[in-house]
Amino acid sequence: MVPAALQDGLQSEAVVWACLAVIFLLLAIWALRRPHPSTNAKWPSMRDEVTKTISTDTVSTSTGSDSPCSSSSDQASVVTCWALKDFFAPCMGGVSSDAPRPAVSTRGWNVEYKFGYSRSKLYSTTFTPVKEDMGRLIQVAIPDPAKHEEVSSKLCRLRQLAEGLPGSGWVQPQDVRVLLRFLMARQLNVEKALEMLQNVLTWRQQNGVSNTLPMWDKALHERFDRYFKCIAFTGNDLDGDPVIVERCGKVHAASLGKCSEEFLKRHVTYTAECVLASMERNRQEHLKNGSPRGFQFTVIIDLEGIDMSFADRRLIALSKALGRIEADNYPEVLKRVIVCRAPWFFPAFFQMIRPFMDPGTVAKILVPKAGRDTRETLLRHVHANAVPEELGGCLQNDVQLIPPGGVVPQELIDRTFHK
Repeated sequence: MVPAALQDGLQSEAVVWACLAVIFLLLAIWALRRPHPSTNAKWPSMRDEVTKTISTDTVSTSTGSDSPCSSSSDQASVVTCWALKDFFAPCMGGVSSDAPRPAVSTRGWNVEYKFGYSRSKLYSTTFTPVKEDMGRLIQVAIPDPAKHEEVSSKLCRLRQLAEGLPGSGWVQPQDVRVLLRFLMARQLNVEKALEMLQNVLTWRQQNGVSNTLPMWDKALHERFDRYFKCIAFTGNDLDGDPVIVERCGKVHAASLGKCSEEFLKRHVTYTAECVLASMERNRQEHLKNGSPRGFQFTVIIDLEGIDMSFADRRLIALSKALGRIEADNYPEVLKRVIVCRAPWFFPAFFQMIRPFMDPGTVAKILVPKAGRDTRETLLRHVHANAVPEELGGCLQNDVQLIPPGGVVPQELIDRTFHK
């Protein structure tokens, strides 16, 4: 699907549907151009066994000394694997039901560390307002130094107006980091930022979101994590902020579309809460070292395997509904998006919708060309040890942090309809 980071910048429904119509046409042309799967089709495969050891919070990935995977003072061979608007819309456009599947071992996938920290740590994360240097935080979050004084003034005003509002999970109204997210999401408009904050608190109360990690059916969500979303925290970017890799082509759109929509909404919420819990723990680690990093994360979206299965009107509507949950209730967590191995028509499509998008959103999205340009773009922003091997990095497939995806079993589909 089109990432929410892209969807959010569009000005109107008419533009959205016009762009989708163009996509369908391009996809039809692409489908005719594709070779038949039986003609020398080769799929990448992972080893049947995980040969790397995953300890409490780290993954070892050592390589040769002449590659970007070599250890150095700035890029060790041990990746910290703690180390969404703003996530991206659920990538539901995976392979269709009759398409060939990669031979992927699922035995080694590490369900425990999908979000970087162990599940027990995520579920026990507590949120309280944290005192941190506002000036240093603003320097990290706002690239333009000319705006720092204005942001600081408005942030203080927003904190005064938010005084007395109840906290809910990561949404702590007296935490400057939280308030800065809402202020940035509303282009530094204090009144609109306050309104958004109040709306999010209301949504969380009405849906019991503050109890997501401690009280929801975690066993069911953990099992569903194998199939959706196919994301994982893989390490850090060059600034020390977290990196998430998402493989959209691993999601089986047809079987996912058979699941309960209500459950999928809850699972998207569960995923977002895990991400924010992971970011909070990362924040605490940075603060111990006197650093304000960890405010936002980089997303590497791998579109390899995307095909016609996402060109379904119902799935498009479902994806937009799920994307709105993240866009409306988890603001400004996204630092940048790097779109890799996109279908041949994607760059042209991106250029087409670009004029209708918010400039701030456009600035966060990078769409490198396939091959060398992809590798160079990724390594310009992200440590090689956090980039999968197939994208030019050093994170080996043996270390199966990213869920394998695939067809959702019928038994699990049925369970999504149970209250």
